[in-house]
Amino acid sequence: MRKIMAITMLLVTLLASTCFAADWYWLVSTDTASFYVDKNSGQWNGLHLNCSEKIIFDDGNYALYDITYDYSDSHRIKRRQNFIWVYNADGSYIGSDRGYEWTIIPPESVGEEIAHKVFFLFKSRIK
Repeated sequence: MRKIMAITMLLVTLLASTCFAADWYWLVSTDTASFYVDKNSGQWNGLHLNCSEKIIFDDGNYALYDITYDYSDSHRIKRRQNFIWVYNADGSYIGSDRGYEWTIIPPESVGEEIAHKVFFLFKSRIK
């Protein structure tokens, strides 16, 4: 039983250290929010990029996103919100949701600016 507890504690410690190792990189700010991407999160699968993003709203509330971008058509970049976690300004959890739908990012929008910055940030990791 002690071995099981020791292994469990080791796994929890290892997971906790990797879960909180985000390196948030500022992308853009608007009049209502600031957008960040975790520089440690970019993973390519072909021309699909999966990464973690964070939006901090002016009231201090924030949301963490698991996002996938589809760069297979440079004229129509798509984005899929895989999962979202929402928090109050004090860090208390509000809720979460899954997303499965691909959406086309409108040209010349803040979303397109973010998609381009994220692409160039992780471009060197394409395999």
